[in-house]
Amino acid sequence: MPACLTAPMKTLRFKPIVPLLLLISILFLAFWIHLKGADTLPPGQFLENDGYFYYWQAQTITEHGKLPPRDMHRWMPIGRDNGLLLSLYPYILSYTYKAIALFSSSVTLYHVCLYGPSVCFVLGLCVLCLFLYSTFGAWIANTTGILLATLPSTIGRSTVGFGDRDMWCLMVALCVVVAYLLALRTDSPRKRLLWTLLSGGFTLIGGLSWEGFGAFMLLIYILELYRFLTSEREIGLLSYVLWVCSFVPALYLLAPAYRRGDFFATHLFAFMLVPPVAILAIRALRHLLLTLPQTATRFKDHSRKVALGLTIGLLAVGLGYLFTQLDTLDTTTILTQTPLMQTVSELNDPDFAFWTGRYGSVFILGSLALCVAGYRTNRLALAVPLCLFTITTFARQPLSALFSETLADLLFFIAISTCCIGFIHTAVYHRPQTPRPKTELPSIVIAAWFILWVGLSRDAMRYDVFIGVPLAVFTAIGIKAFSETVGTFLNDRRAGKIAATTAIALILFWAPIGGHARYSLYAATQMRTALPGPGFTYDTFIWMRTHLKDAVVATHWRFGSQLNVIAGVKTLTDQDHYIPHKIYQYNRHVHHAATEREALIFLKTHKATHLLQTPHDPQDSFLNRNRNGIRFFRPLYPETHFATAPLKLYEIQYPPDIKADPKYLDIGAKE
Repeated sequence: MPACLTAPMKTLRFKPIVPLLLLISILFLAFWIHLKGADTLPPGQFLENDGYFYYWQAQTITEHGKLPPRDMHRWMPIGRDNGLLLSLYPYILSYTYKAIALFSSSVTLYHVCLYGPSVCFVLGLCVLCLFLYSTFGAWIANTTGILLATLPSTIGRSTVGFGDRDMWCLMVALCVVVAYLLALRTDSPRKRLLWTLLSGGFTLIGGLSWEGFGAFMLLIYILELYRFLTSEREIGLLSYVLWVCSFVPALYLLAPAYRRGDFFATHLFAFMLVPPVAILAIRALRHLLLTLPQTATRFKDHSRKVALGLTIGLLAVGLGYLFTQLDTLDTTTILTQTPLMQTVSELNDPDFAFWTGRYGSVFILGSLALCVAGYRTNRLALAVPLCLFTITTFARQPLSALFSETLADLLFFIAISTCCIGFIHTAVYHRPQTPRPKTELPSIVIAAWFILWVGLSRDAMRYDVFIGVPLAVFTAIGIKAFSETVGTFLNDRRAGKIAATTAIALILFWAPIGGHARYSLYAATQMRTALPGPGFTYDTFIWMRTHLKDAVVATHWRFGSQLNVIAGVKTLTDQDHYIPHKIYQYNRHVHHAATEREALIFLKTHKATHLLQTPHDPQDSFLNRNRNGIRFFRPLYPETHFATAPLKLYEIQYPPDIKADPKYLDIGAKE
């Protein structure tokens, strides 16, 4: 074959190898960083309480094949209704362990739970980077990968031993969004069908895994509304019908939480199942108006105006629902105002030091790149709201100190409202190209991801783990735009590449602008410590496992799941805040009991056999107020130096006249 024919084939075949090898190296780097935390963990322990909870559920599934209708080891005496939980994640852990056990007997269920979040993070990062590679190019993909692999914010909740389901949900959400975007982009009906079913399947998985997964689904709904407002006719309506049918009926039938949710799950049906059907309804309605002979002539030239009217009507109905449900929302999603939720540090408002410590300069650069992109898209209609949004979020603390917290919240509300108006204005006056540029719809999704999760993180720092994706992508886009500007100005492409490489190095390692990569290993090994860790608390739990049989221990909710797993005892409360009223009752009738009899009746009603006093108990707790006058709480452990021990275990010796009182079993509204 002539050389002139073979040369292009070699170029086409081998040119992508270098960036792909770099991407693989980034994935190995991410996994290596996450593995560093394994050496800091005592055997059998996790970095936070939810890790014990999912381990406990996975153990139950492994032993019995499924979760029982009620978990009778916690929330005694009535147990916890497992039907109201979305427990797919522990099933995944259990069956992953069973699959691995077919080939290796050295891997335990604990190992699967230990490394699960790190594996999910790396897999999700792989999916994201491959999609960015095919959409924005190798440079954006690899830069995003490097940033996400080193951000302390993502490492803190995905390192070995964290044990929570955050990374599982993030991985599933990325699969949902990526598959959906690929379905919209492909021209092959067969491939479109495959990607649509994959996206719907992962949506079903996400909906069975987390009560808050509907927040990720808002990204799809925003994307569909954008396509609805910018199109002259319905395209791909049957694919959307297939996508909706692939998860909406299944979620309703498979998960009782969608039919009878309680507390945080009260609005699962409305937030997860209603929006996709509502969007399908307005799309189908416009399609009928444009195709039926009776209406086609009237609406043929006004299809986008019809779309605008239907969209405004849909949003009005949604806002009306929110306003009519404010009372129930106050008891479910706005629990951060209650004394209980104020003790949960993950729900505190982040300050400016929080952002700089976990993101270095990425949160500034990513926000700036988004604002510039908004200016290029629709000038001030998007740029001003986006700037106000980022300022009122990341600079909330300085704004509140300078003016007032009320004014800062008002400005944030104005920013959110004007962002929505700017989005609709942009969509209405946008003239899409045919075919659409392959970066258009992904950019809409990434921008919506930024606004949604950054907005939620403003009032609860635990959600910041999900904002790394849009921040890293927009930072990468901003660096590339900067390098291209330098290259054009100097008329030298190599100068642009040098500028980009220098910018990345400074962002990663230069202290004056954050240098977040300097804290990557710290985030993996020291940001979180093992619970309960080595020492007296762990020794107490082991003593309880050895000496207590069929015990029901009353103690602070933070120790609930730890006691279930390590001590092997039953508990009254734990970190499952879906039943906050029981924790409120425990504090009122045990810690703040007016008499010893009141505490005994409450504990008798809940079948408690022992009480564990901890440093987290209130200083004016009943036991602290009656150190020398407690008659029916016998000191049990430790056997020596009991008075000065950080944890004190009492055996409860009920007098004959103490009877259970059913009024203490109420789990309804606050007393």
